[in-house]
Amino acid sequence: PYADPIADGEVIEQAHFQGVSQGMNMSRALEFMHAVRDKCQIPLVLFSYFNLVYQRGMAGFTRELQAAGGAAAIIPDLPLDERPRFQQGNLDLIPMVAPTSDIQHIELADEYARSFVYCVSIAGVTGQRQQLPDLTRYLQRVRAHTIRPLAVGFGISHPEQITELRDYADAFVVGSLLVETMTKYAGEKALLQRQLRQAVSGLKKALN
Repeated sequence: PYADPIADGEVIEQAHFQGVSQGMNMSRALEFMHAVRDKCQIPLVLFSYFNLVYQRGMAGFTRELQAAGGAAAIIPDLPLDERPRFQQGNLDLIPMVAPTSDIQHIELADEYARSFVYCVSIAGVTGQRQQLPDLTRYLQRVRAHTIRPLAVGFGISHPEQITELRDYADAFVVGSLLVETMTKYAGEKALLQRQLRQAVSGLKKALN
Protein backbone atom coordinates (compact mmCIF):
# COMPACT_ATOMS: atom_id res chain seq x y z
CA PRO A 1 0.00 0.00 0.00
CA TYR A 2 1.07 3.54 -0.78
CA ALA A 3 -0.21 6.92 0.40
CA ASP A 4 -0.26 8.41 -3.11
CA PRO A 5 -1.45 5.66 -5.51
CA ILE A 6 -1.63 7.81 -8.64
CA ALA A 7 -2.68 5.00 -11.00
CA ASP A 8 -5.57 3.80 -8.85
CA GLY A 9 -9.20 4.82 -8.73
CA GLU A 10 -11.39 5.28 -5.67
CA VAL A 11 -11.85 1.63 -4.66
CA ILE A 12 -8.19 0.61 -4.64
CA GLU A 13 -7.13 4.06 -3.44
CA GLN A 14 -9.27 3.60 -0.33
CA ALA A 15 -7.76 0.14 0.17
CA HIS A 16 -4.30 1.72 0.05
CA PHE A 17 -5.28 4.30 2.66
CA GLN A 18 -6.88 1.69 4.91
CA GLY A 19 -3.83 -0.54 4.67
CA VAL A 20 -1.42 2.28 5.49
CA SER A 21 -3.54 3.39 8.46
CA GLN A 22 -3.52 -0.16 9.84
CA GLY A 23 0.24 -0.56 9.56
CA MET A 24 0.48 -2.45 6.29
CA ASN A 25 3.80 -1.90 4.53
CA MET A 26 6.09 -3.51 1.99
CA SER A 27 7.67 -5.88 4.51
CA ARG A 28 4.28 -7.19 5.60
CA ALA A 29 3.12 -7.43 2.00
CA LEU A 30 6.14 -9.59 1.18
CA GLU A 31 5.47 -11.74 4.24
CA PHE A 32 1.90 -12.23 3.01
CA MET A 33 3.18 -13.12 -0.46
CA HIS A 34 5.46 -15.74 1.07
CA ALA A 35 2.53 -17.27 2.95
CA VAL A 36 0.45 -17.37 -0.24
CA ARG A 37 3.35 -18.87 -2.19
CA ASP A 38 3.35 -21.88 0.15
CA LYS A 39 -0.26 -22.64 -0.82
CA CYS A 40 -0.38 -21.54 -4.46
CA GLN A 41 1.45 -22.65 -7.60
CA ILE A 42 0.25 -19.73 -9.73
CA PRO A 43 2.99 -17.11 -10.38
CA LEU A 44 2.59 -14.12 -8.06
CA VAL A 45 3.01 -10.53 -9.26
CA LEU A 46 3.51 -7.61 -6.88
CA PHE A 47 1.80 -4.33 -7.84
CA SER A 48 3.39 -1.37 -6.06
CA TYR A 49 4.83 2.11 -6.55
CA PHE A 50 8.39 3.13 -7.24
CA ASN A 51 9.01 5.17 -4.09
CA LEU A 52 8.40 2.12 -1.91
CA VAL A 53 10.73 0.05 -4.05
CA TYR A 54 13.43 2.73 -4.30
CA GLN A 55 13.54 3.11 -0.51
CA ARG A 56 14.68 -0.51 -0.24
CA GLY A 57 17.14 -0.27 -3.13
CA MET A 58 16.45 -2.18 -6.31
CA ALA A 59 18.94 -4.92 -5.48
CA GLY A 60 17.45 -5.38 -2.02
CA PHE A 61 13.89 -5.26 -3.32
CA THR A 62 14.69 -7.86 -5.97
CA ARG A 63 16.19 -10.24 -3.41
CA GLU A 64 13.24 -9.79 -1.04
CA LEU A 65 10.63 -10.23 -3.76
CA GLN A 66 12.21 -13.40 -5.08
CA ALA A 67 12.74 -14.77 -1.56
CA ALA A 68 9.02 -14.22 -0.94
CA GLY A 69 8.19 -16.23 -4.05
CA GLY A 70 7.31 -13.30 -6.29
CA ALA A 71 7.63 -13.89 -10.01
CA ALA A 72 7.39 -10.29 -11.21
CA ALA A 73 6.48 -6.72 -10.30
CA ILE A 74 4.27 -4.06 -11.85
CA ILE A 75 5.41 -0.52 -11.00
CA PRO A 76 3.13 1.87 -12.92
CA ASP A 77 4.98 5.08 -12.05
CA LEU A 78 8.38 3.83 -13.25
CA PRO A 79 8.79 5.22 -16.80
CA LEU A 80 9.50 2.57 -19.39
CA ASP A 81 12.69 4.19 -20.65
CA GLU A 82 14.07 4.35 -17.09
CA ARG A 83 13.79 0.62 -16.49
CA PRO A 84 17.30 -0.37 -17.64
CA ARG A 85 18.73 1.80 -14.85
CA PHE A 86 16.83 -0.14 -12.22
CA GLN A 87 16.73 -3.64 -13.68
CA GLN A 88 18.37 -6.09 -11.30
CA GLY A 89 19.29 -9.65 -12.19
CA ASN A 90 16.36 -11.64 -13.49
CA LEU A 91 13.66 -9.43 -11.94
CA ASP A 92 10.67 -9.33 -14.29
CA LEU A 93 9.43 -5.73 -14.38
CA ILE A 94 6.19 -5.93 -16.37
CA PRO A 95 6.11 -3.13 -19.00
CA MET A 96 2.91 -1.17 -19.55
CA VAL A 97 1.51 0.39 -22.71
CA ALA A 98 -1.58 2.54 -23.23
CA PRO A 99 -3.86 3.57 -26.11
CA THR A 100 -1.72 6.70 -26.47
CA SER A 101 1.56 4.74 -26.80
CA ASP A 102 3.39 5.15 -30.09
CA ILE A 103 5.10 2.33 -31.98
CA GLN A 104 8.50 3.15 -30.48
CA HIS A 105 7.08 2.79 -26.95
CA ILE A 106 5.39 -0.51 -27.81
CA GLU A 107 8.58 -1.90 -29.34
CA LEU A 108 10.51 -0.83 -26.25
CA ALA A 109 7.96 -2.63 -24.09
CA ASP A 110 8.45 -5.75 -26.20
CA GLU A 111 12.23 -5.47 -25.75
CA TYR A 112 11.95 -5.22 -21.96
CA ALA A 113 9.14 -7.74 -21.47
CA ARG A 114 10.05 -11.15 -20.09
CA SER A 115 6.60 -12.61 -19.54
CA PHE A 116 3.83 -10.34 -20.85
CA VAL A 117 2.94 -6.77 -21.79
CA TYR A 118 0.32 -5.00 -19.66
CA CYS A 119 -2.09 -3.12 -21.93
CA VAL A 120 -3.84 -0.33 -20.04
CA SER A 121 -7.35 -0.03 -21.47
CA ILE A 122 -7.83 3.71 -20.96
CA ALA A 123 -5.90 6.90 -20.30
CA GLY A 124 -7.02 7.09 -16.68
CA VAL A 125 -6.99 5.22 -13.39
CA THR A 126 -8.13 1.79 -12.26
CA GLY A 127 -11.77 1.15 -11.44
CA GLN A 128 -14.84 -0.71 -12.61
CA ARG A 129 -16.47 0.55 -15.78
CA GLN A 130 -19.72 -0.46 -17.37
CA GLN A 131 -18.32 0.21 -20.82
CA LEU A 132 -14.87 0.44 -22.34
CA PRO A 133 -13.88 2.17 -25.57
CA ASP A 134 -13.31 0.02 -28.64
CA LEU A 135 -9.89 -1.49 -27.94
CA THR A 136 -9.57 -3.80 -30.94
CA ARG A 137 -7.37 -1.56 -33.12
CA TYR A 138 -5.21 -0.63 -30.15
CA LEU A 139 -4.65 -4.26 -29.19
CA GLN A 140 -4.03 -5.25 -32.80
CA ARG A 141 -1.41 -2.50 -33.02
CA VAL A 142 0.34 -3.74 -29.90
CA ARG A 143 0.12 -7.36 -31.09
CA ALA A 144 1.80 -6.41 -34.36
CA HIS A 145 4.88 -5.17 -32.50
CA THR A 146 5.41 -7.74 -29.77
CA ILE A 147 5.79 -11.48 -29.50
CA ARG A 148 4.75 -11.42 -25.84
CA PRO A 149 1.30 -12.28 -24.48
CA LEU A 150 -0.98 -9.30 -23.86
CA ALA A 151 -2.84 -8.70 -20.59
CA VAL A 152 -5.55 -6.03 -20.51
CA GLY A 153 -6.29 -4.16 -17.30
CA PHE A 154 -7.96 -1.00 -15.91
CA GLY A 155 -11.75 -1.15 -16.02
CA ILE A 156 -12.17 -4.90 -16.55
CA SER A 157 -15.00 -5.99 -14.26
CA HIS A 158 -17.68 -7.76 -16.34
CA PRO A 159 -17.62 -11.08 -18.22
CA GLU A 160 -19.05 -9.33 -21.27
CA GLN A 161 -15.93 -7.17 -21.53
CA ILE A 162 -13.73 -10.26 -21.56
CA THR A 163 -15.93 -11.94 -24.16
CA GLU A 164 -15.55 -8.92 -26.45
CA LEU A 165 -11.76 -8.81 -26.09
CA ARG A 166 -10.71 -12.44 -25.67
CA ASP A 167 -9.74 -12.77 -29.36
CA TYR A 168 -7.34 -9.84 -29.01
CA ALA A 169 -5.72 -10.47 -25.61
CA ASP A 170 -4.29 -13.41 -23.70
CA ALA A 171 -5.16 -12.41 -20.14
CA PHE A 172 -7.16 -9.89 -18.13
CA VAL A 173 -6.27 -8.04 -14.94
CA VAL A 174 -9.16 -7.58 -12.51
CA GLY A 175 -8.54 -5.58 -9.35
CA SER A 176 -11.25 -3.13 -8.30
CA LEU A 177 -14.08 -5.67 -8.53
CA LEU A 178 -12.29 -8.07 -6.19
CA VAL A 179 -11.10 -5.35 -3.80
CA GLU A 180 -14.63 -3.95 -3.57
CA THR A 181 -15.99 -7.44 -2.86
CA MET A 182 -13.41 -8.02 -0.13
CA THR A 183 -14.21 -4.65 1.43
CA LYS A 184 -17.96 -5.24 1.34
CA TYR A 185 -17.85 -8.70 2.93
CA ALA A 186 -14.74 -8.29 5.09
CA GLY A 187 -16.53 -9.33 8.29
CA GLU A 188 -18.25 -12.39 6.81
CA LYS A 189 -15.60 -14.93 5.84
CA ALA A 190 -17.84 -17.65 4.41
CA LEU A 191 -19.93 -15.18 2.41
CA LEU A 192 -16.80 -13.41 1.19
CA GLN A 193 -15.38 -16.68 -0.12
CA ARG A 194 -18.62 -17.46 -1.97
CA GLN A 195 -18.79 -13.99 -3.50
CA LEU A 196 -15.17 -14.12 -4.67
CA ARG A 197 -15.62 -17.59 -6.17
CA GLN A 198 -18.76 -16.44 -7.96
CA ALA A 199 -17.07 -13.34 -9.36
CA VAL A 200 -13.94 -15.15 -10.52
CA SER A 201 -15.92 -18.07 -11.95
CA GLY A 202 -18.01 -15.75 -14.10
CA LEU A 203 -14.92 -14.01 -15.43
CA LYS A 204 -13.12 -17.28 -16.18
CA LYS A 205 -16.10 -18.69 -18.07
CA ALA A 206 -15.99 -15.66 -20.36
CA LEU A 207 -12.51 -16.72 -21.51
CA ASN A 208 -13.84 -19.90 -23.12
